[in-house]
Amino acid sequence: MKIFLDVGAHIGQTAAEVVKPVYGFDRIVCFEPVPTCAEHIREHHKDPRLEILALGLSNVSAIKTIYGGAEVGASLFRDKKGIDASISQQCRFVRATDWINENLRPGDEVYMKLNVEGAEVEILDDLLASGALARIGHIMVDFDVRKIPGMKHMEHALRERLMQARGTRVYPADTYMLGNNHGERLHTWLVLAGCCKNLPQGDYLRSRIRLLRQRLRQFERSVRWRIKGRKRA
Repeated sequence: MKIFLDVGAHIGQTAAEVVKPVYGFDRIVCFEPVPTCAEHIREHHKDPRLEILALGLSNVSAIKTIYGGAEVGASLFRDKKGIDASISQQCRFVRATDWINENLRPGDEVYMKLNVEGAEVEILDDLLASGALARIGHIMVDFDVRKIPGMKHMEHALRERLMQARGTRVYPADTYMLGNNHGERLHTWLVLAGCCKNLPQGDYLRSRIRLLRQRLRQFERSVRWRIKGRKRA
C-alpha cells in the first residue's frame, strides 16, 4: 500500500495537494494535535482515503501543552520564535514508534512530511533509537528546531544521524521544498522522490532544475560564510 503521513497537518494544506491522482496514494493519514485544526480538515477535505487523527506524534504517549493555539507555527516549545506563548492548550500525543509499528505493514511504500515546529527532534530521536525509521522509505523534514533558542545546536547532529540511517531517504525542506506556494513545493519534493507516475511532460526536468539551482545557492552561501569567517579570524 502506498501511504502518505502528514505529521503536522495544521488545516489541511498538504492534504489538499497529496489527494491529487498524480501521486497515487492509497492512504493519507493526517496527524494534527490541535482539535480545531483537525476538525477543519474533516470539514473541508472529504476524500475517502483521508484519515484525520486529532493527535500528534512524539517520543512518548502523553498529554502535552501546545503554545500558540491554532496559529501557524504553534509549538510544544514556548520559547520558539514567532508564536504567542500566552495562548496554550492541552493536546494528545502518541509515541511515533508505537503508531508506526501498529499501523504500517512490511512492504508498504511510505512517504512522511514532518513539520512539527521543533518536535522533530523528539520524534526522530525515538524513530532512530527504535529502528522504526527504516519503515519509512521517504521523509521530508522541516528543521524548525533552529527557531528555538537553546535547541538550535541540535540540528546539525540530527542531520548527521539521519544521513547515516539505512533504509530511509531524507529530504531536508530547505533543499527539496521548492516552488512558489506550498502545493508546488510539495510537488517538487514528491517528484524528486520518485513518487509520481505518468508525470506531465517536463515536470521532472523542472523539478531537477529547481533542485540544482537551490544546491548552487546553498553552496554559494556556504562559501560566503567561510570567507567571512576567515576575515574575522
